[in-house]
Amino acid sequence: MRKRSIIGMITGLVLTSILSQVILAYSADEPSLQITGSLSSKSISFGSTVTLFASVKDGNGVAVEDAEVTAVVEPLSFRLANDLKGVYHTEIDTDDLGGPDETYTITLTAEKRGYTSAEVSVDLSVGKKSGDGFGYLGVVALVLVVIVLMIRNVTRT
Repeated sequence: MRKRSIIGMITGLVLTSILSQVILAYSADEPSLQITGSLSSKSISFGSTVTLFASVKDGNGVAVEDAEVTAVVEPLSFRLANDLKGVYHTEIDTDDLGGPDETYTITLTAEKRGYTSAEVSVDLSVGKKSGDGFGYLGVVALVLVVIVLMIRNVTRT
C-alpha cells in the first residue's frame, strides 16, 4: 500500500510539473508589434489625395508581413495594403473628410495572430482647396473692367 502511495505522489508531482510548464508556455507574453506611421505630405489642400504609410516590426525590429493594418479618421476606416517587408499603404482623398481648415488625427492599428497589437496616431492638416481665393480675384477683375467701361462711356458722352 505504501508503494502505491509513493507512486501516486510521484505521478501527481510529475503531472503537476508538466501542467505548470504548459501553463507557463501559454501564459508567456506574446511578442509585441511596433507600428510607425507617415504621410506623403503632413499638410495638404482640401480635394487632394494623400498617401498614408505604416511600417510594422516586431520587438526585435524585424519587419512583419501579413499583419492587418487599419487606419481610422472618424468617421472613415481604411485597410492598408501590404507592400514588401512590413510596409503598408493606402490613399486618402481629403474630399471624404469633414472639410478644409482642419487637422485630422489618423489612428493606425496593427494586429497579427500571435502578437500583441500596436497603435499610433498621425496628424494631417487639410487647408483650403487649391485655387480658393482665385475666384475672388476673378470677381475683382470683372468689377474693375465694368468700372473702366462705365468711365469710358461717361467721358464719351
